[in-house]
Amino acid sequence: MKTPMKMMLMVLLAVATASTTASPSLRVSLERDVSTPVDRWEVLGRAHSQRLLELSFAVKHPVEGVKQLERELLAVSDPRSERYGRHLSMEEANEVVRPAEESVRVVSRFVAGLNVTHESPNKDMITVVATVAQVEALLQTEYFEFRHRDSDHRVARCFDYTVPAAVAEHLDFISMTKRFPAVQTRRVRLPSELSSKDLDLVVTPDFLRRLYRLYNVTGTNPKNAMGVASFLEQYYSPSDLQEFFKIFWPPSAGQKPTDVGTNDPTNPGIEAELDVQYIMSVGSGIPTTVYYTAGRNPNNPENEPFLKWLLNITSTQDIPHVLSASYGEDELSVGYSYAQRVNTEFMKVGARGVSLLFASGDSGAGGNCTNAGRYS
Repeated sequence: MKTPMKMMLMVLLAVATASTTASPSLRVSLERDVSTPVDRWEVLGRAHSQRLLELSFAVKHPVEGVKQLERELLAVSDPRSERYGRHLSMEEANEVVRPAEESVRVVSRFVAGLNVTHESPNKDMITVVATVAQVEALLQTEYFEFRHRDSDHRVARCFDYTVPAAVAEHLDFISMTKRFPAVQTRRVRLPSELSSKDLDLVVTPDFLRRLYRLYNVTGTNPKNAMGVASFLEQYYSPSDLQEFFKIFWPPSAGQKPTDVGTNDPTNPGIEAELDVQYIMSVGSGIPTTVYYTAGRNPNNPENEPFLKWLLNITSTQDIPHVLSASYGEDELSVGYSYAQRVNTEFMKVGARGVSLLFASGDSGAGGNCTNAGRYS
């Protein structure tokens, strides 16, 4: 006859065995701290099942690797350091945070059967293209079409998504799923719309050059290079650019940027116009690249443009020494794991000697801090 203690041990063993057997079917939500900004986006209905999406799976970095990358960044950036200026190569920066082979293997197995279109050099980001139907089956979710209330910009997103627990421990996040883009709704004001009072308040390139004591200096070093990031139908007009030079900084007249991505000069946006005109006036003579990353167009699957741009530069050998971006995301739409991962991607670039310049945001660094206290 079994003693009560033996019976209890057998029951516990049976429960543990059952739990182990059931674990492969256990699913967990990622990015549970991300909310849908329903005050600015309305649901139009279910997304079409054959709509193409581009998803990026952020494979976890080793914790010690991230700490080491930060140490490397500080060492090459601090003038007091013996390693100041001895920047890492793209390969070296990526190697510091190379994911564990098991993590890459688990995530690769999870997306097997989908069209893998890109893997970062160290396999910490795996990108696939799939239909809405395929993604919904993989993540056990439903995708909807959302419309931005002010701009009519439309995106496909889900309210929540899950992955097997055994996969979740190897992922930081999956995009594009729950995060929404920060859509600019302001348009370019024509000269005829500006009053004399407006012109008195304009911060000109000459003012900025005097403020930072650049005066009439022009870039001449052949190694100089700078870039501007543009997203979400924000284009610049080459003719506007030359007119701006003519009025505000003639020494830059005739200079033209190199476009990476498709620019639509017939549809200029205020952010792209401002960014390109000012950086090429203040940094006159320095070769400039304008990176345009479309979130969605008829010929390509829908993607998360800021993240795609960031992954492109961390995977590209030769990039400008200065990168400028007037882009932000509402805090409500950014989870902790995503923010931490983006910081790591920034550290990769910084350790290579690249300076990243970001606008603080029209409503503060939180993106939309005026919305009834819903943002920290």
